[in-house]
Amino acid sequence: MVFIFGHDITELVSLQTLLDNASKLSRMGSWEIDLVNNELFLSSTSKEIYGLPQDSSPSLEEISAFYDINTKDTIENALKQAVSKGKSWDYQILLKHLNGSETWIRSIGKPEFSNGKCVRISGSLQDIHNQKISEIELAKNNQLLEIISRVIEKFLLVEDWKDAIEKVFQLTSEAVEIDKINYFQKNEVGDDGEEYVTKMIEWRLGEDINFTENDTVQKLAVDDFPEIMDVLRRGELFIVNTSELPHCKLKENFERLGVYSNISIPITIKNQFHGFLSFKTCHTERNWSESEISFLQTISSNLSSAIQRTNSQKALLQSFKEKNAILESIGEAFFALDNDFKILYWNQRSEEIIGISKERALNNVIWEVIPRIKNSIVQKQLFYALQNQVNVHFEMFSDRRKIWLNINGYPSEDGISVFIKDITQEKLISEKIQLSNERFEKIAEATNDAIWDYDIENNEVFRGVGFHTLFGYDLKDSSPDIVALQELIHPDDRERIRVKFKEFINSDVLTNWFEEYRLLCKEGHYAFVIDRAIFIRNKSNKVTRVVGAITDITYRKEYEESLQAMNDQMAQHAIELERSNKELEQFAYVASHDLQEPLRMVSNFMGLLERKYHDELDEKAHQYIGFAVDGAMRMRQIILDLLEFSRIGKHEDKLTILDINELVDEVCVLQKKRIKESKAIVNFNKLPRIVSYKTPLFQVFYNLIGNALKYKNENEGPVIDISFEEKDGFWQFSVEDNGIGIDPIHHERIFTIFKRLHGKGKYEGTGMGLAIVKKIIDNLGGEVWVNSVKGEGAKFYFTIPKANPEMNME
Repeated sequence: MVFIFGHDITELVSLQTLLDNASKLSRMGSWEIDLVNNELFLSSTSKEIYGLPQDSSPSLEEISAFYDINTKDTIENALKQAVSKGKSWDYQILLKHLNGSETWIRSIGKPEFSNGKCVRISGSLQDIHNQKISEIELAKNNQLLEIISRVIEKFLLVEDWKDAIEKVFQLTSEAVEIDKINYFQKNEVGDDGEEYVTKMIEWRLGEDINFTENDTVQKLAVDDFPEIMDVLRRGELFIVNTSELPHCKLKENFERLGVYSNISIPITIKNQFHGFLSFKTCHTERNWSESEISFLQTISSNLSSAIQRTNSQKALLQSFKEKNAILESIGEAFFALDNDFKILYWNQRSEEIIGISKERALNNVIWEVIPRIKNSIVQKQLFYALQNQVNVHFEMFSDRRKIWLNINGYPSEDGISVFIKDITQEKLISEKIQLSNERFEKIAEATNDAIWDYDIENNEVFRGVGFHTLFGYDLKDSSPDIVALQELIHPDDRERIRVKFKEFINSDVLTNWFEEYRLLCKEGHYAFVIDRAIFIRNKSNKVTRVVGAITDITYRKEYEESLQAMNDQMAQHAIELERSNKELEQFAYVASHDLQEPLRMVSNFMGLLERKYHDELDEKAHQYIGFAVDGAMRMRQIILDLLEFSRIGKHEDKLTILDINELVDEVCVLQKKRIKESKAIVNFNKLPRIVSYKTPLFQVFYNLIGNALKYKNENEGPVIDISFEEKDGFWQFSVEDNGIGIDPIHHERIFTIFKRLHGKGKYEGTGMGLAIVKKIIDNLGGEVWVNSVKGEGAKFYFTIPKANPEMNME
């Protein structure tokens, strides 16, 4: 007697599947060591992490080959602690694959005891390589940032950059492992007409810095080393390993000095090439990481700033020596007062404007020398400036001399310096300009354009009210200069406008300006504009002023672009129509009644022959008749498929709003018999509503679902998952199955007409289904492709462009 028991394990299988999927996504596998039988079990994900075949069964000794000596000691100690003391572990280690690559993993282990003896150790293995590399890179970057802050501090705490450079080089070497650093400085052209760079600083790891070294590369002729100097003078980095250089003087020097790898960074002072820093390694070649390059660039940039700051301080000291000559030569009255308002300095121009001689003024209180300024605005402003240590600027009219004066006071701890300028002529001119500007502004308000006026001599730009009404800019903001105004031009148009504008400025004759470009509006979008301007010149034909008017032509441009788009679309439709007509003409000749009629006669007469002579024919004859009938039927099916293929794109559907859920449901109803026979599961839910054509999309889903049912796995029922993603400008759908899969070498071939990967005896069909799908998707303006591996199912993707739901809809 035999007893058979059954148990529903559907839920268990489903849970296991979920667990497997989760393990794959997290790259976490499991493992188990059976200490009783001395066996090791690895899950499929664990084998993937080790890079082992899925059918392999490695031992503990074989697994240990993946670790170096130090890591092996860690693992062996953890195993001993687990077996003897029942301690679990959780550590991160570096895994070395047999092919030389490395992977950071996290290993977790927990022992299991029975009767006081450890019988099993189980745990998990997780691929944490990307996370670990990111942590290491972050730590490195934090270290580099800390050193950069220390370098900046060093440079800021000294007056001369040379006093800090040795410590800066030491910090740099510690951060990125540099063996040698040189600083070369550009020289003036020599007597022989050649340009040189001179090595000013030599620093080697473990040695003191040398500012005066005299060796064979102390002075280099620029023309002798074009490989490096041409790059540096363009403001670019020069990075090279010595072995990569062609035969040249630079390579000979590097080899002689034992340099394996070099990175040189230009030093620029006031946007001019001043010299360069050269960082060298003398033990091995290397590939410099982006963070290392950025760090060295920052070091070089801070050195540039320090050099410029030192030079500026020296120049400032020199300027102090020349101040007396300057103060006497300026066109303004200048005098200096101490904290008691005694006159310490009184230049020649002060004698002329104020009418007091230097002999009478010096060492006297200013109120006593000039009694008329007591209790005046001058006295109040000077008191206020000195007491509050703030600069003062004011204008006043001199009733005695009938002139306008501009007075500026600059206080310090020791007193106050005063500059006085006669601005009578400027005042008169300013009043005239103000009247002119008021008239100009009224004219600008009366137009529909954005008026602008560029005063070249003062680098000032006036903007009319049109900049607010047309482009949204607040005119109360500070007026921009011409560069800021040009920055509003679209990047693709900007250089063209700048070149043309400069051409007009430099020309002696060009006057009338007319250009089209795109201008940035306050809200962030660009408007198409026409800019008309007049370039005004002085008697020397030098441009001193430019007056322009900007007209918004966005509406016209959009209309022109829409017309062009319609023309392009009509042209494309004409091409498609011509191609389709040619296909129909070619097919009409082949698929006519004359081709199908003989097939029907062959099929019918073979049937009559079999019925009439059924008893007289042997088994071989019946087989031959079957072959003939089957061939005729297949030929007829091929003709019908060709007819269907040729009709693609000729449907009479109109754009409509399609519920893809309903469309797929209709396909499943039509395929109901095959779904039931194969016990297939078709999963789809919450598919979108889109604007497209129903009949073509119905054919696409019908063929893809039919393929999934046809090429099912013999060992399990078909499972078909239909999903989508919404992307910019199109919908992306996918139909995934668990069938026999497709070798990647055939991925392109399967979309070709009549291309079959299997014999007709195993899978029915003519090889037209996927060709029909591709042609439909191409006609709809989308794409179709497959992602599959043989034996692991297939996932077909296709895209449908989004359409305007108000177009061509009933």
